[in-house]
Amino acid sequence: MIRFEDLLVKHYILFDYDTSGFYSFDRPHHIFKISDSIHYKSLVNNDFSDYVNLITTTDQKEHSLDNFKKLIKEFDINQIKDNKIKICWDERLSKYIVEDGCHRLSLIMFNKLDENGEMSREWFDIKKSNEYE
Repeated sequence: MIRFEDLLVKHYILFDYDTSGFYSFDRPHHIFKISDSIHYKSLVNNDFSDYVNLITTTDQKEHSLDNFKKLIKEFDINQIKDNKIKICWDERLSKYIVEDGCHRLSLIMFNKLDENGEMSREWFDIKKSNEYE
């Protein structure tokens, strides 16, 4: 099992954003727990302005608010094994860093699709180094 508390996400923040809740800093990225991520907070607050600022200022053409909202409506946890979340172990932090899957993890947490903070290892593609970068 993988626990939410063992997962972290990186945000490259180029806009005015309160980063006081960050877990660590790995220049130029702020590192957050899933529960403190921009993605998750957007879901909780039903306010996607910080998400839009994040993807716009970092020129993430592969992401859009429309695509995120479509994922929210159509998210099916049963398909996660076919579209695994990519993570890698960070020795320095002794945590997994999410390389691909922050949207999905935020939805899993928001919709409480985990088992008391634990998720099946089958949902993850786990690497020992930053092979995704």
